[in-house]
Amino acid sequence: MARYTYVMSDIHGQFDALMKMMDVIGFDDQDELYLLGDIIDRGPKSVECLRWAMEQDNVLTLMGNHELMWYDSYIHNGPPLYYSYTQIREEMCESEQKAVMKWIEDMEECKLITVNGQKFFLNHTQAYSAEYFKEELTDRMFPEYSKFDDYYNRSIKGVVCIHGHIPTMQMRSWNGQAKSSSIWKNKDRSIIDIDCGAGYPKESGKLGCLRLNDMTEYYVALMFGSED
Repeated sequence: MARYTYVMSDIHGQFDALMKMMDVIGFDDQDELYLLGDIIDRGPKSVECLRWAMEQDNVLTLMGNHELMWYDSYIHNGPPLYYSYTQIREEMCESEQKAVMKWIEDMEECKLITVNGQKFFLNHTQAYSAEYFKEELTDRMFPEYSKFDDYYNRSIKGVVCIHGHIPTMQMRSWNGQAKSSSIWKNKDRSIIDIDCGAGYPKESGKLGCLRLNDMTEYYVALMFGSED
């Protein structure tokens, strides 16, 4: 059993912020970390994020839409959608690229875990619903924005749903709340959005982390960098 269980999402190539976060939370071999997708693209160091995540035995990365897009472009030799696609091609040898492809192929899309008796449903894009698995994978990874309209007042019994994908400043804007890039929670805290906008440093985004044992929040500010 892990000492502490952490969740993060949408790192988007911000490797330096990720490493600083590991120091802030004192992450070690006794802990476990769930990355809820989109560790690549936008930020400057997607390759470093990939290598680190793939090497950690106590870090589980779930699929995000950016991993899915990279995979689709790679297997179809498609045009680069983000600069990280070119970075991976240039900085990783062929065997590393194939290892990344296999890693993404084997990724779980969602995870149901229990911490201190509380059940958590983890995935990249949205809260759990009875209709979730009736949709195609692409639709689950790129949900219609209207899906989030009722999240603030929606109540999910027996499980806390944690996702990323939608920057928390956007969730607050949709709900008429004061601007902030901190972790967002709905009215009864059964839905939590942890995409704190690391992919958008110029819009005051930051990297957020949530410790599930006691729901402690951690944040790391970002340096302004290129958004590819």
